[in-house]
Amino acid sequence: MLKRKRSFEEIEGKLMSDRAAKKEIAREKARLERANAALEKEKAELQEERDAAVEKMIKERKRLNDSQSQEVTC
Repeated sequence: MLKRKRSFEEIEGKLMSDRAAKKEIAREKARLERANAALEKEKAELQEERDAAVEKMIKERKRLNDSQSQEVTC
């Protein structure tokens, strides 16, 4: 009887430990998901900035090419 009680207590202890580990894993997963969402948002913002800078450079290059063409034709 004492052996069964110990075995039950050991199993119960393992179960409690497993539950605590699952809760910790769930918290860590939630933290990682929040971090991922923040990084995705930052990535989107940086891509927008990059696209705007590229567009500005394209327009500036076109303006310079146009002004050089006008100088040549004058």
